[in-house]
Amino acid sequence: MIKSINKKWIIIFILLLPFAAFENTFKAFVFKEVFDYFEAANKLPLVNLIIFTISGYFLIMISQTLYNFTVHQIIFMNITGLKQRIFKVFIHSDDLLQEKNTASYVSFLLNDLKLVQTNYYDSILKIILNLIIFLISISAIFFP
Repeated sequence: MIKSINKKWIIIFILLLPFAAFENTFKAFVFKEVFDYFEAANKLPLVNLIIFTISGYFLIMISQTLYNFTVHQIIFMNITGLKQRIFKVFIHSDDLLQEKNTASYVSFLLNDLKLVQTNYYDSILKIILNLIIFLISISAIFFP
């Protein structure tokens, strides 16, 4: 899986992963600050909280957009490399192209690899993201 990917995309994926996974923890922090604001007798400056919240959400949305673009690039590179390797096997094997049912090979290249993309590559990257979300959430619980 990693051989067909440019290393810069892996590095970008690793760098953006914590920022994309930080959304739930940030929401919890903002809600805590809002509740603390309404419970406080001295009324801390609300403008600072609003600016912090808007800028935080803006940075999180940018990082999630870049993360999703990176994930799609990684999956595209994997599927393209897989199609090229399969096509080379089809070309170099004379027996496969002599058969009458060549449409099944084209169907495999187009349709069945889409299933591999959604059921394998997308799932692996979502598992990694959810693991990082879990670790960030657990660390936020123990470090208030």
